[in-house]
Amino acid sequence: MSVMMAGSANRILLPPHIVYRAENLYPTWAEYRPIGSRYNRGKSGWFDGTIFEDWYSNIVLPYLKKQPATRALIGDNLFSNISYNVMKSCRKNDINFILLPPNATHLCQPLDVAFFCAIKGKMERSFIQVEIEKLGRNS
Repeated sequence: MSVMMAGSANRILLPPHIVYRAENLYPTWAEYRPIGSRYNRGKSGWFDGTIFEDWYSNIVLPYLKKQPATRALIGDNLFSNISYNVMKSCRKNDINFILLPPNATHLCQPLDVAFFCAIKGKMERSFIQVEIEKLGRNS
């Protein structure tokens, strides 16, 4: 499972986008989901270009469109994050897409190291707990 998260300078945490490694996406996976979260699935369980576009279009863009000031989207230089459609949409919606240097998470992405890592761990434990409880109810 992979989780894409984003936050803003004004301390708003956007809903998570959760990707499972699977061929199908089952409704039960989203039963106890965080409000506004989005689910997807992929062969590897990682974000690819299509899933990244889904995250951008359904979580990030609606939020950024409501912001009155200069808007920026900061992301790592991962190949799947460099999408023609996302770049085109950013240009159309006056959003500056800023790509950080590759392999510099520890220098340029302190939120990823210190904040999102802890949240991802808590989310994973919560999902596991929900699945254990479901198994207990079904046995």
